[in-house]
Formats: sequence, C-alpha cells, structure tokens
Amino acid sequence: MTASSTTGVAKPPGAAKDWLQKLGPQVLPPLLLLIFLLFVWEVLCAGDKPRLPPPTAIVKDSWRLISDPFSIAAV
Repeated sequence: MTASSTTGVAKPPGAAKDWLQKLGPQVLPPLLLLIFLLFVWEVLCAGDKPRLPPPTAIVKDSWRLISDPFSIAAV
C-alpha cells in the first residue's frame, strides 16, 4: 500500500474515466443543444441590420463585464 492510497486522496487510474462515462450521457445532450441553438441564433442574426444581435456581438461588446464583473472600471 502506498501513502496516497491510505489517505484516500489519490484515485485509481480508471476513476476519472468512469466518472466521465457516468456524467457524459447527462451533460453531453444539453451541451450539444446549447451549441446548436447558439449556431442557429448566429446564422439567423447574420446580416447588415439584424433585429437581434448575434451571440458573438453580445460577447464582444460585454466581454469586460463578463471577465471581471466586480470591477468598477468595467462599468
């Protein structure tokens, strides 16, 4: 027995893989749907004067607030 196995800190080599295999079916479908919806929104709002801004424009315009929400200078 090694010191790390007696403390309970280290996990077996396959533990991360098992965890991802359990979590994957729960996380992957919503993540793919979100990516698809953002793509559709981007395509529909592309053009000269769209009624709604595309998600890339929103992130670009508000990145300072997104990256540092508690900064006074970002306002």
